[in-house]
Amino acid sequence: MDAVRRGDLVETARLCWAYLQGRQRGQQPDEAGAGDKRDSATYYLGEALERLGYVHAAIDRYAEIVTERRAPQLVPRALAALERLSRANRHNEEAIAHAGVLSAAEFEELPPLLSSFIHYRQVIDDLRQGHDAWAMRHLERIGPDTPYFPRALYARAVWRLGRNETEAALKDFCAVIDHPQTSPELRARALQQRARMHYNRGLWQQAYADLDKVDLHHVSGSEVLLEKAWAMYHARNFRAALGLLHALGAPSYADRFMPERYLLRSLIFGKYCHFRAAKRSIEMFRQKFANEINALRNGSRPEEVTVLRRAAFERTASTGPGLLEALLVQLAIEKGRVGSERSWGSPAQAGSLNHHLARYYDFKMRGLRFQQAQLLRTASEQVASELLHANEQMNLLEYEVGLGIYRRISREARMAATGSERRRNIPRISDEIYFHFDGEYWTDELPDMQFFIEDRCVD
Repeated sequence: MDAVRRGDLVETARLCWAYLQGRQRGQQPDEAGAGDKRDSATYYLGEALERLGYVHAAIDRYAEIVTERRAPQLVPRALAALERLSRANRHNEEAIAHAGVLSAAEFEELPPLLSSFIHYRQVIDDLRQGHDAWAMRHLERIGPDTPYFPRALYARAVWRLGRNETEAALKDFCAVIDHPQTSPELRARALQQRARMHYNRGLWQQAYADLDKVDLHHVSGSEVLLEKAWAMYHARNFRAALGLLHALGAPSYADRFMPERYLLRSLIFGKYCHFRAAKRSIEMFRQKFANEINALRNGSRPEEVTVLRRAAFERTASTGPGLLEALLVQLAIEKGRVGSERSWGSPAQAGSLNHHLARYYDFKMRGLRFQQAQLLRTASEQVASELLHANEQMNLLEYEVGLGIYRRISREARMAATGSERRRNIPRISDEIYFHFDGEYWTDELPDMQFFIEDRCVD
Protein backbone atom coordinates (compact mmCIF):
# COMPACT_ATOMS: atom_id res chain seq x y z
CA MET A 1 0.00 0.00 0.00
CA ASP A 2 2.97 2.31 0.53
CA ALA A 3 3.80 2.16 -3.19
CA VAL A 4 0.15 2.96 -3.98
CA ARG A 5 0.20 6.01 -1.72
CA ARG A 6 3.45 7.20 -3.30
CA GLY A 7 1.95 6.82 -6.75
CA ASP A 8 4.79 4.53 -7.84
CA LEU A 9 2.91 2.61 -10.53
CA VAL A 10 5.80 0.36 -11.60
CA GLU A 11 6.54 -0.72 -8.03
CA THR A 12 2.83 -1.14 -7.25
CA ALA A 13 2.44 -3.51 -10.19
CA ARG A 14 5.58 -5.45 -9.21
CA LEU A 15 4.53 -5.91 -5.57
CA CYS A 16 0.92 -6.80 -6.41
CA TRP A 17 2.05 -9.39 -8.94
CA ALA A 18 4.55 -10.84 -6.47
CA TYR A 19 1.80 -11.16 -3.86
CA LEU A 20 -0.59 -12.83 -6.33
CA GLN A 21 2.12 -15.24 -7.45
CA GLY A 22 2.90 -16.08 -3.85
CA ARG A 23 -0.76 -16.85 -3.17
CA GLN A 24 -0.93 -19.03 -6.27
CA ARG A 25 2.15 -21.01 -5.22
CA GLY A 26 0.98 -21.32 -1.62
CA GLN A 27 3.81 -19.17 -0.29
CA GLN A 28 1.38 -16.74 1.36
CA PRO A 29 -0.30 -18.20 4.48
CA ASP A 30 -4.08 -18.51 4.55
CA GLU A 31 -5.57 -15.95 6.89
CA ALA A 32 -8.81 -14.10 7.52
CA GLY A 33 -9.57 -11.66 4.72
CA ALA A 34 -7.17 -13.37 2.30
CA GLY A 35 -9.79 -13.06 -0.47
CA ASP A 36 -10.07 -9.33 0.15
CA LYS A 37 -6.29 -8.95 -0.02
CA ARG A 38 -6.09 -10.95 -3.22
CA ASP A 39 -8.75 -8.84 -4.92
CA SER A 40 -7.15 -5.65 -3.58
CA ALA A 41 -3.85 -6.71 -5.15
CA THR A 42 -5.69 -7.59 -8.37
CA TYR A 43 -7.43 -4.21 -8.42
CA TYR A 44 -4.31 -2.14 -7.77
CA LEU A 45 -2.41 -4.20 -10.32
CA GLY A 46 -5.13 -3.44 -12.88
CA GLU A 47 -5.11 0.25 -11.99
CA ALA A 48 -1.31 0.46 -12.33
CA LEU A 49 -1.34 -1.41 -15.64
CA GLU A 50 -4.06 0.86 -17.01
CA ARG A 51 -2.18 4.04 -16.11
CA LEU A 52 1.05 2.62 -17.57
CA GLY A 53 -0.66 1.95 -20.90
CA TYR A 54 -1.50 -1.76 -20.61
CA VAL A 55 -5.22 -1.03 -20.85
CA HIS A 56 -6.44 -4.40 -22.09
CA ALA A 57 -4.45 -6.32 -19.50
CA ALA A 58 -6.08 -4.01 -16.93
CA ILE A 59 -9.53 -4.83 -18.32
CA ASP A 60 -8.76 -8.48 -17.71
CA ARG A 61 -7.90 -7.72 -14.05
CA TYR A 62 -11.05 -5.66 -13.45
CA ALA A 63 -13.13 -8.40 -15.09
CA GLU A 64 -11.62 -10.97 -12.71
CA ILE A 65 -12.77 -8.96 -9.69
CA VAL A 66 -16.30 -8.68 -11.10
CA THR A 67 -16.42 -12.39 -11.90
CA GLU A 68 -14.97 -13.81 -8.69
CA ARG A 69 -16.57 -11.30 -6.25
CA ARG A 70 -14.28 -12.36 -3.40
CA ALA A 71 -14.28 -8.76 -2.13
CA PRO A 72 -17.79 -7.30 -2.69
CA GLN A 73 -16.64 -3.78 -1.75
CA LEU A 74 -14.27 -3.73 -4.74
CA VAL A 75 -16.85 -4.85 -7.31
CA PRO A 76 -18.40 -1.35 -7.80
CA ARG A 77 -14.91 0.14 -8.24
CA ALA A 78 -14.00 -2.47 -10.84
CA LEU A 79 -17.32 -1.92 -12.63
CA ALA A 80 -16.73 1.83 -12.59
CA ALA A 81 -13.33 1.29 -14.18
CA LEU A 82 -14.85 -0.91 -16.90
CA GLU A 83 -17.60 1.62 -17.55
CA ARG A 84 -15.08 4.47 -17.84
CA LEU A 85 -12.87 2.51 -20.23
CA SER A 86 -15.84 1.48 -22.38
CA ARG A 87 -16.66 5.16 -22.97
CA ALA A 88 -13.07 5.97 -23.99
CA ASN A 89 -13.23 4.29 -27.42
CA ARG A 90 -14.93 1.55 -29.40
CA HIS A 91 -12.15 -1.03 -29.19
CA ASN A 92 -12.15 -0.83 -25.37
CA GLU A 93 -15.89 -1.44 -25.44
CA GLU A 94 -15.39 -4.41 -27.75
CA ALA A 95 -12.68 -5.83 -25.45
CA ILE A 96 -15.05 -5.61 -22.46
CA ALA A 97 -17.75 -7.32 -24.52
CA HIS A 98 -15.30 -10.12 -25.36
CA ALA A 99 -14.53 -10.54 -21.65
CA GLY A 100 -18.18 -11.56 -21.23
CA VAL A 101 -18.31 -10.79 -17.52
CA LEU A 102 -21.49 -8.68 -17.67
CA SER A 103 -23.64 -10.90 -19.88
CA ALA A 104 -25.67 -12.66 -17.20
CA ALA A 105 -24.44 -11.02 -14.00
CA GLU A 106 -26.82 -9.56 -11.40
CA PHE A 107 -25.70 -6.70 -9.19
CA GLU A 108 -27.51 -4.92 -6.39
CA GLU A 109 -27.41 -1.37 -5.04
CA LEU A 110 -25.32 0.17 -7.78
CA PRO A 111 -25.34 3.86 -8.80
CA PRO A 112 -27.77 4.58 -11.68
CA LEU A 113 -24.99 5.07 -14.26
CA LEU A 114 -23.30 1.74 -13.46
CA SER A 115 -26.62 -0.09 -13.34
CA SER A 116 -27.56 1.35 -16.75
CA PHE A 117 -24.15 0.39 -18.15
CA ILE A 118 -24.61 -3.24 -17.08
CA HIS A 119 -28.16 -3.45 -18.45
CA TYR A 120 -27.03 -1.86 -21.72
CA ARG A 121 -24.29 -4.49 -22.11
CA GLN A 122 -26.87 -7.18 -21.41
CA VAL A 123 -29.21 -5.70 -24.05
CA ILE A 124 -26.43 -5.94 -26.64
CA ASP A 125 -25.43 -9.48 -25.67
CA ASP A 126 -29.03 -10.73 -25.58
CA LEU A 127 -29.85 -9.23 -29.00
CA ARG A 128 -26.72 -10.83 -30.48
CA GLN A 129 -27.72 -14.21 -29.08
CA GLY A 130 -31.37 -13.96 -30.12
CA HIS A 131 -32.79 -13.53 -26.60
CA ASP A 132 -35.18 -10.77 -27.64
CA ALA A 133 -37.52 -10.82 -24.63
CA TRP A 134 -34.63 -10.68 -22.15
CA ALA A 135 -33.09 -7.78 -24.07
CA MET A 136 -36.33 -5.77 -23.87
CA ARG A 137 -36.55 -6.37 -20.11
CA HIS A 138 -33.02 -5.10 -19.61
CA LEU A 139 -33.73 -2.05 -21.78
CA GLU A 140 -36.63 -1.09 -19.54
CA ARG A 141 -34.25 -1.01 -16.56
CA ILE A 142 -31.84 1.47 -18.16
CA GLY A 143 -32.07 4.99 -16.75
CA PRO A 144 -33.74 7.17 -19.41
CA ASP A 145 -31.52 10.13 -18.48
CA THR A 146 -28.24 8.21 -18.92
CA PRO A 147 -26.14 8.01 -22.12
CA TYR A 148 -26.80 4.27 -22.24
CA PHE A 149 -30.50 4.71 -22.96
CA PRO A 150 -30.07 6.17 -26.50
CA ARG A 151 -27.36 3.59 -27.18
CA ALA A 152 -29.75 0.80 -26.26
CA LEU A 153 -32.47 2.40 -28.41
CA TYR A 154 -30.07 2.48 -31.35
CA ALA A 155 -29.28 -1.22 -30.88
CA ARG A 156 -33.00 -2.00 -30.78
CA ALA A 157 -33.60 0.09 -33.91
CA VAL A 158 -30.97 -1.86 -35.86
CA TRP A 159 -32.45 -5.13 -34.56
CA ARG A 160 -35.93 -4.00 -35.64
CA LEU A 161 -34.62 -3.11 -39.10
CA GLY A 162 -33.33 -6.65 -39.42
CA ARG A 163 -36.85 -7.90 -38.65
CA ASN A 164 -38.35 -5.47 -41.21
CA GLU A 165 -40.17 -3.53 -38.46
CA THR A 166 -39.48 -0.26 -40.26
CA GLU A 167 -41.97 2.01 -38.49
CA ALA A 168 -40.80 0.96 -35.03
CA ALA A 169 -37.15 1.26 -36.11
CA LEU A 170 -37.73 4.75 -37.49
CA LYS A 171 -39.34 5.80 -34.21
CA ASP A 172 -36.30 4.53 -32.28
CA PHE A 173 -33.85 6.34 -34.58
CA CYS A 174 -35.81 9.58 -34.12
CA ALA A 175 -35.68 9.12 -30.33
CA VAL A 176 -31.91 8.58 -30.48
CA ILE A 177 -31.38 11.72 -32.58
CA ASP A 178 -33.47 13.87 -30.22
CA HIS A 179 -32.16 12.47 -26.93
CA PRO A 180 -30.02 15.00 -24.97
CA GLN A 181 -27.57 12.30 -23.84
CA THR A 182 -26.82 11.03 -27.36
CA SER A 183 -23.13 11.34 -28.22
CA PRO A 184 -22.11 13.15 -31.45
CA GLU A 185 -20.91 9.85 -32.98
CA LEU A 186 -24.15 8.02 -32.20
CA ARG A 187 -26.26 10.93 -33.49
CA ALA A 188 -24.30 10.88 -36.76
CA ARG A 189 -24.87 7.15 -37.19
CA ALA A 190 -28.58 7.47 -36.35
CA LEU A 191 -29.02 10.33 -38.84
CA GLN A 192 -27.38 8.25 -41.55
CA GLN A 193 -29.61 5.29 -40.78
CA ARG A 194 -32.74 7.45 -40.84
CA ALA A 195 -31.60 8.99 -44.13
CA ARG A 196 -31.27 5.51 -45.62
CA MET A 197 -34.80 4.68 -44.51
CA HIS A 198 -36.11 7.88 -46.15
CA TYR A 199 -34.15 6.99 -49.30
CA ASN A 200 -35.68 3.52 -49.47
CA ARG A 201 -39.13 5.12 -49.24
CA GLY A 202 -38.39 7.51 -52.10
CA LEU A 203 -38.21 10.57 -49.82
CA TRP A 204 -35.14 12.02 -51.52
CA GLN A 205 -35.20 15.50 -50.00
CA GLN A 206 -35.70 14.17 -46.46
CA ALA A 207 -32.84 11.74 -47.00
CA TYR A 208 -30.59 14.55 -48.22
CA ALA A 209 -31.60 16.78 -45.30
CA ASP A 210 -30.61 14.11 -42.76
CA LEU A 211 -27.33 13.35 -44.53
CA ASP A 212 -26.56 17.07 -44.57
CA LYS A 213 -26.71 17.07 -40.74
CA VAL A 214 -24.29 14.16 -40.35
CA ASP A 215 -21.01 15.12 -38.68
CA LEU A 216 -18.35 13.72 -41.02
CA HIS A 217 -15.86 13.49 -38.14
CA HIS A 218 -17.72 10.41 -36.90
CA VAL A 219 -18.71 8.48 -40.04
CA SER A 220 -17.22 7.85 -43.48
CA GLY A 221 -17.32 11.15 -45.36
CA SER A 222 -17.06 9.44 -48.75
CA GLU A 223 -20.02 7.21 -47.93
CA VAL A 224 -22.17 10.18 -46.92
CA LEU A 225 -21.24 12.23 -50.02
CA LEU A 226 -22.06 9.31 -52.31
CA GLU A 227 -25.41 8.73 -50.60
CA LYS A 228 -26.20 12.45 -50.93
CA ALA A 229 -25.32 12.27 -54.63
CA TRP A 230 -27.74 9.36 -55.16
CA ALA A 231 -30.47 11.27 -53.30
CA MET A 232 -29.94 14.33 -55.53
CA TYR A 233 -29.90 12.14 -58.64
CA HIS A 234 -33.31 10.65 -57.81
CA ALA A 235 -34.58 14.13 -56.93
CA ARG A 236 -33.48 15.09 -60.48
CA ASN A 237 -31.02 17.68 -59.23
CA PHE A 238 -28.29 16.31 -61.49
CA ARG A 239 -25.92 19.28 -61.21
CA ALA A 240 -25.84 19.02 -57.42
CA ALA A 241 -25.28 15.27 -57.72
CA LEU A 242 -22.35 15.83 -60.09
CA GLY A 243 -20.90 18.40 -57.70
CA LEU A 244 -20.98 15.86 -54.87
CA LEU A 245 -19.34 13.25 -57.11
CA HIS A 246 -16.67 15.79 -58.02
CA ALA A 247 -16.07 16.35 -54.31
CA LEU A 248 -15.25 12.65 -54.02
CA GLY A 249 -12.17 13.39 -56.11
CA ALA A 250 -10.58 15.13 -53.11
CA PRO A 251 -7.27 13.53 -52.01
CA SER A 252 -8.75 12.41 -48.69
CA TYR A 253 -11.18 10.16 -50.59
CA ALA A 254 -8.83 9.02 -53.36
CA ASP A 255 -8.28 5.50 -51.96
CA ARG A 256 -11.87 4.85 -50.90
CA PHE A 257 -13.74 1.95 -52.45
CA MET A 258 -16.58 3.60 -54.41
CA PRO A 259 -17.44 1.73 -57.63
CA GLU A 260 -20.89 3.36 -57.71
CA ARG A 261 -19.26 6.77 -58.07
CA TYR A 262 -18.37 5.98 -61.70
CA LEU A 263 -21.75 4.39 -62.38
CA LEU A 264 -23.68 7.42 -61.14
CA ARG A 265 -21.38 9.83 -62.96
CA SER A 266 -21.94 7.99 -66.23
CA LEU A 267 -25.71 7.92 -65.68
CA ILE A 268 -25.84 11.70 -65.17
CA PHE A 269 -23.68 12.48 -68.19
CA GLY A 270 -26.03 10.27 -70.21
CA LYS A 271 -29.01 12.32 -68.96
CA TYR A 272 -27.42 15.44 -70.50
CA CYS A 273 -26.41 13.58 -73.69
CA HIS A 274 -22.69 13.94 -72.92
CA PHE A 275 -22.13 10.43 -74.19
CA ARG A 276 -18.37 10.61 -74.60
CA ALA A 277 -18.02 11.81 -71.00
CA ALA A 278 -20.34 8.99 -69.93
CA LYS A 279 -18.18 6.49 -71.81
CA ARG A 280 -15.06 7.98 -70.22
CA SER A 281 -16.54 7.31 -66.74
CA ILE A 282 -17.07 3.68 -67.72
CA GLU A 283 -13.45 3.47 -68.91
CA MET A 284 -12.25 4.99 -65.63
CA PHE A 285 -14.19 2.31 -63.74
CA ARG A 286 -12.63 -0.41 -65.88
CA GLN A 287 -9.12 0.95 -65.30
CA LYS A 288 -9.53 1.36 -61.55
CA PHE A 289 -11.04 -2.05 -60.79
CA ALA A 290 -9.62 -4.23 -63.60
CA ASN A 291 -7.21 -6.11 -61.31
CA GLU A 292 -9.86 -6.84 -58.68
CA ILE A 293 -12.47 -8.04 -61.20
CA ASN A 294 -9.90 -10.26 -62.94
CA ALA A 295 -8.78 -11.70 -59.59
CA LEU A 296 -12.36 -12.64 -58.71
CA ARG A 297 -12.94 -14.16 -62.15
CA ASN A 298 -9.76 -16.21 -61.73
CA GLY A 299 -11.04 -17.74 -58.49
CA SER A 300 -9.38 -15.62 -55.80
CA ARG A 301 -11.29 -15.40 -52.55
CA PRO A 302 -12.49 -11.83 -51.89
CA GLU A 303 -10.57 -11.57 -48.60
CA GLU A 304 -7.35 -12.36 -50.51
CA VAL A 305 -7.77 -9.32 -52.80
CA THR A 306 -6.07 -6.36 -51.14
CA VAL A 307 -8.49 -3.64 -52.26
CA LEU A 308 -11.56 -5.69 -51.30
CA ARG A 309 -10.02 -6.64 -47.96
CA ARG A 310 -9.28 -3.01 -47.16
CA ALA A 311 -12.78 -1.97 -48.21
CA ALA A 312 -14.27 -4.64 -45.94
CA PHE A 313 -12.30 -3.20 -43.01
CA GLU A 314 -13.50 0.32 -43.87
CA ARG A 315 -17.14 -0.74 -44.08
CA THR A 316 -17.00 -2.48 -40.68
CA ALA A 317 -15.02 0.09 -38.72
CA SER A 318 -17.73 0.35 -36.05
CA THR A 319 -18.56 -3.35 -35.84
CA GLY A 320 -17.15 -6.57 -37.23
CA PRO A 321 -13.67 -7.21 -38.66
CA GLY A 322 -12.86 -3.51 -39.01
CA LEU A 323 -13.45 -2.90 -35.32
CA LEU A 324 -11.46 -6.02 -34.44
CA GLU A 325 -8.60 -4.69 -36.58
CA ALA A 326 -8.54 -1.51 -34.47
CA LEU A 327 -8.54 -3.67 -31.35
CA LEU A 328 -5.68 -5.80 -32.70
CA VAL A 329 -3.66 -2.69 -33.54
CA GLN A 330 -4.09 -1.41 -29.98
CA LEU A 331 -3.14 -4.80 -28.52
CA ALA A 332 -0.01 -4.85 -30.69
CA ILE A 333 0.95 -1.41 -29.39
CA GLU A 334 0.54 -2.54 -25.79
CA LYS A 335 2.41 -5.76 -26.46
CA GLY A 336 5.29 -3.70 -27.80
CA ARG A 337 5.72 -2.14 -24.36
CA VAL A 338 6.22 -5.52 -22.66
CA GLY A 339 9.74 -5.82 -21.30
CA SER A 340 10.31 -2.08 -20.96
CA GLU A 341 10.04 -2.30 -17.14
CA ARG A 342 13.13 -4.24 -16.03
CA SER A 343 11.90 -4.70 -12.46
CA TRP A 344 9.03 -6.86 -13.76
CA GLY A 345 11.45 -9.55 -14.90
CA SER A 346 12.32 -10.86 -18.33
CA PRO A 347 9.53 -11.80 -20.77
CA ALA A 348 11.30 -15.15 -21.09
CA GLN A 349 11.34 -15.74 -17.31
CA ALA A 350 8.42 -17.95 -16.31
CA GLY A 351 6.37 -16.43 -13.51
CA SER A 352 7.49 -12.82 -14.09
CA LEU A 353 4.96 -10.08 -14.76
CA ASN A 354 6.48 -9.39 -18.17
CA HIS A 355 6.23 -13.09 -19.03
CA HIS A 356 2.56 -13.09 -18.00
CA LEU A 357 1.84 -9.97 -20.10
CA ALA A 358 3.61 -11.38 -23.16
CA ARG A 359 1.61 -14.61 -22.96
CA TYR A 360 -1.63 -12.70 -22.31
CA TYR A 361 -1.25 -10.52 -25.41
CA ASP A 362 -0.20 -13.46 -27.60
CA PHE A 363 -3.21 -15.50 -26.52
CA LYS A 364 -5.62 -12.58 -26.90
CA MET A 365 -4.39 -11.65 -30.36
CA ARG A 366 -4.51 -15.24 -31.65
CA GLY A 367 -8.14 -15.58 -30.60
CA LEU A 368 -9.13 -12.25 -32.14
CA ARG A 369 -7.35 -13.00 -35.42
CA PHE A 370 -9.25 -16.28 -35.72
CA GLN A 371 -12.59 -14.55 -35.07
CA GLN A 372 -11.67 -11.72 -37.45
CA ALA A 373 -10.90 -14.18 -40.25
CA GLN A 374 -14.40 -15.66 -39.96
CA LEU A 375 -16.07 -12.24 -40.06
CA LEU A 376 -13.78 -10.89 -42.77
CA ARG A 377 -14.82 -13.59 -45.22
CA THR A 378 -18.47 -12.49 -45.06
CA ALA A 379 -17.65 -8.76 -45.20
CA SER A 380 -15.29 -9.22 -48.17
CA GLU A 381 -17.90 -11.25 -50.04
CA GLN A 382 -20.38 -8.39 -49.64
CA VAL A 383 -17.84 -5.90 -51.04
CA ALA A 384 -17.03 -8.24 -53.94
CA SER A 385 -20.73 -8.63 -54.70
CA GLU A 386 -21.10 -4.84 -54.82
CA LEU A 387 -18.19 -4.56 -57.26
CA LEU A 388 -19.49 -7.31 -59.55
CA HIS A 389 -22.98 -5.79 -59.51
CA ALA A 390 -21.53 -2.40 -60.48
CA ASN A 391 -19.59 -4.10 -63.28
CA GLU A 392 -22.79 -5.66 -64.64
CA GLN A 393 -24.50 -2.27 -64.55
CA MET A 394 -21.54 -0.77 -66.39
CA ASN A 395 -21.86 -3.40 -69.12
CA LEU A 396 -25.50 -2.46 -69.68
CA LEU A 397 -24.75 1.24 -69.51
CA GLU A 398 -21.88 0.90 -71.97
CA TYR A 399 -24.28 -0.57 -74.53
CA GLU A 400 -26.79 2.27 -74.01
CA VAL A 401 -24.07 4.93 -74.19
CA GLY A 402 -22.73 3.34 -77.38
CA LEU A 403 -26.14 3.76 -78.98
CA GLY A 404 -26.55 7.25 -77.56
CA ILE A 405 -23.40 8.54 -79.23
CA TYR A 406 -25.27 8.39 -82.57
CA ARG A 407 -28.35 10.24 -81.26
CA ARG A 408 -29.14 13.76 -82.41
CA ILE A 409 -28.03 16.53 -80.09
CA SER A 410 -29.07 20.19 -80.06
CA ARG A 411 -27.65 22.68 -82.56
CA GLU A 412 -26.03 24.71 -79.78
CA ALA A 413 -24.37 21.59 -78.41
CA ARG A 414 -23.00 20.72 -81.87
CA MET A 415 -21.52 24.19 -82.17
CA ALA A 416 -19.94 23.84 -78.74
CA ALA A 417 -18.59 20.42 -79.64
CA THR A 418 -17.01 21.67 -82.88
CA GLY A 419 -15.60 24.83 -81.32
CA SER A 420 -14.52 25.70 -77.83
CA GLU A 421 -16.86 24.49 -75.07
CA ARG A 422 -19.22 27.25 -73.98
CA ARG A 423 -18.60 28.55 -70.51
CA ARG A 424 -20.96 30.01 -67.97
CA ASN A 425 -21.30 33.75 -68.43
CA ILE A 426 -19.60 35.39 -65.44
CA PRO A 427 -20.75 39.01 -64.91
CA ARG A 428 -18.31 41.81 -64.19
CA ILE A 429 -20.39 42.97 -61.21
CA SER A 430 -22.31 40.50 -59.03
CA ASP A 431 -23.33 39.78 -55.44
CA GLU A 432 -21.79 36.33 -55.92
CA ILE A 433 -18.08 35.58 -55.82
CA TYR A 434 -16.70 33.33 -58.57
CA PHE A 435 -13.51 31.28 -58.17
CA HIS A 436 -11.74 29.34 -60.89
CA PHE A 437 -11.28 25.74 -59.71
CA ASP A 438 -7.56 24.99 -59.60
CA GLY A 439 -7.67 21.43 -58.28
CA GLU A 440 -7.55 22.43 -54.62
CA TYR A 441 -10.27 20.98 -52.36
CA TRP A 442 -11.47 22.56 -49.11
CA THR A 443 -13.23 20.21 -46.70
CA ASP A 444 -15.96 22.66 -45.71
CA GLU A 445 -16.82 23.29 -49.38
CA LEU A 446 -17.11 19.67 -50.50
CA PRO A 447 -20.82 19.13 -49.66
CA ASP A 448 -21.84 22.35 -51.49
CA MET A 449 -20.07 21.89 -54.83
CA GLN A 450 -22.18 22.44 -57.95
CA PHE A 451 -21.25 21.11 -61.38
CA PHE A 452 -22.28 23.33 -64.29
CA ILE A 453 -23.05 21.18 -67.34
CA GLU A 454 -24.81 22.01 -70.57
CA ASP A 455 -27.84 19.97 -71.59
CA ARG A 456 -27.10 18.71 -75.13
CA CYS A 457 -30.28 16.70 -75.57
CA VAL A 458 -32.85 17.67 -78.21
CA ASP A 459 -36.10 18.70 -76.58
